[in-house]
Amino acid sequence: EGAFCNECRDLGYRVQSLNLKPVPALMGGVVSKTRRFAGQLLQSYRVRTAVAKVVSQVSPDALHVLWPNLIALAGWAAKRNRVAAYWEMPNCLGQGYLFNINRRIYRWRCKRYGIRPLANSRYTATTLGNTTIKPTVFHLGCDPVQFDPQRSGVVPRKELGIPQRAIVLGVVARLSAEKGQGRVLQAIRSLEDSVPPIFLVLLGGPEDGALAGSLRDMAQRWGMTDRLRLLGRVPDPQRYYGLMDIVVNSRVDPEPFGLSVIEAMMMGKPVLAHALGGPAETVIDGVTGWHVRDASVASLAAGIRRAIADRRRWPDMSKAARSRALEHFSIPVQTQRYARILQDAYGGAPSLAPA
Repeated sequence: EGAFCNECRDLGYRVQSLNLKPVPALMGGVVSKTRRFAGQLLQSYRVRTAVAKVVSQVSPDALHVLWPNLIALAGWAAKRNRVAAYWEMPNCLGQGYLFNINRRIYRWRCKRYGIRPLANSRYTATTLGNTTIKPTVFHLGCDPVQFDPQRSGVVPRKELGIPQRAIVLGVVARLSAEKGQGRVLQAIRSLEDSVPPIFLVLLGGPEDGALAGSLRDMAQRWGMTDRLRLLGRVPDPQRYYGLMDIVVNSRVDPEPFGLSVIEAMMMGKPVLAHALGGPAETVIDGVTGWHVRDASVASLAAGIRRAIADRRRWPDMSKAARSRALEHFSIPVQTQRYARILQDAYGGAPSLAPA
């Protein structure tokens, strides 16, 4: 029970809470993950009968599971009740495990329980490995009504002390080293000759964490305090996309999908993206944004220079970004894609209207 259950009920969904202890997620180092994996097996064994009983009572056409720690539990309940099961892969499967043991476990579970993996990008799909278990690519979508530049309104630049003539870059992501916010700040520093000046707006928390403090220290040392805005988490990010000229996805490691990328595109903003993972598929280089080959400071700086050189094309790129997002990455499109996946599996299922 909790806020999510209540929200689902408010939307009219039937929610049945079993009040079971959560299945441990795999976190930490190898020893910690091994211990948690054993905990997963034990907890799944303890609660699977209760879950299978509810599945039998509800008699669904399919089960849909998101997090990897629930695959064994959902798969066992689905197989026992002869129900189809889908695993929507939210992240890439990590490399570096001995003998790729993690991939082998997930593939074995999918095969044993007949689970159909859905990958949020082609890149995510490849991380399961090249075997007979072939994930279906299932790109995510965002709300085209919420992220509508004609309806959402814009936070005025003067409210944040940003000059109208400035070039504003934005990163919308949790403040974390792998998201690369510090590298973007360093790249901007290397472009001190830019006219007009470049400002950096960061949405995401924690704004009182170690990285936020480090970013403030860096900006102070480099005389850039007036050009950095740490805004933390906001309830209406669409209003802040509106004040940005370019949205940057600077994640250092592969981005599984990158929801902020398509939110920015839906808001008509060109995106500068590290072309590794999902953003390489969602952003068309030179059309809806720009690719950088890696997330190094030098590559990001070169990408920013290239984007600024294309300034006359920003209006056309804005239209192209919005158009591509509407055509491929909206919630109605995602809903219809999901319906087709079910139809392919069942040989014809009721059509789902756009949500």
